[in-house]
Amino acid sequence: MAAETQADLAAGVPARHAGRTYELEGVAPVGGPDLAAALAGALGRPVTYRPVPLAAAREGLAGLEPYQAGHSMSIYANMGAGLLEARGGDLGAFLAAPRPVLDVVADTLKAALASAAG
Repeated sequence: MAAETQADLAAGVPARHAGRTYELEGVAPVGGPDLAAALAGALGRPVTYRPVPLAAAREGLAGLEPYQAGHSMSIYANMGAGLLEARGGDLGAFLAAPRPVLDVVADTLKAALASAAG
C-alpha cells in the first residue's frame, strides 16, 4: 500500500486508501498449541503448551529488554483472549498468496537455531 500511496501522491491522484481501515490478519488461527508444535518441529523434541496467568508469564520474561517483554505480554494477552484467531480479513486483497504465520514462525525458528549453532 505504501508504494501505491507514494505513486498517488506523486501523480496528484486522490489517495485510494484514505480513510479506509484494513484488517490484515493471517489466513489461519494461531494459538498456544500451534506455537508449541512449531517449536517442537524446529527443536526436534516435544514442546508442550501450558497456559499460565499473565503475571507468571511476565516473571518468566525477566531479563528481556522492556520492549521485548511488553511485546511478548501483548501477544500472550491477545492469544489468551482469542484475538489471534483469523476470521477473514483484507490481507488477500494485497497479497496474492498470504503465507501462513506458522510457516513464518517455523522458518524463523529454524534459521535462528542454525545461526546459534554456528
